[in-house]
Amino acid sequence: MFNSGYNVQIVVDDDEPEEVLLRRFRREVMRAGVIQECKRRRFFENKNEEKKRKAREAGKRNRRRVFFCPESL
Repeated sequence: MFNSGYNVQIVVDDDEPEEVLLRRFRREVMRAGVIQECKRRRFFENKNEEKKRKAREAGKRNRRRVFFCPESL
């Protein structure tokens, strides 16, 4: 189903403020996609909705790939 895990680790430095640590943790959680996956699994998704979502995500990935690809220039 979902291939990558959600092992988000933050290494705490000596004398690091909690605000900075919390900010780094939030950034890593957002980068890993934990919140997005939680929101997606909140309600049941039938097969038709899953296909639509996957097509939307693939379109976003392809647009990003085309936009950032320097070989196409």
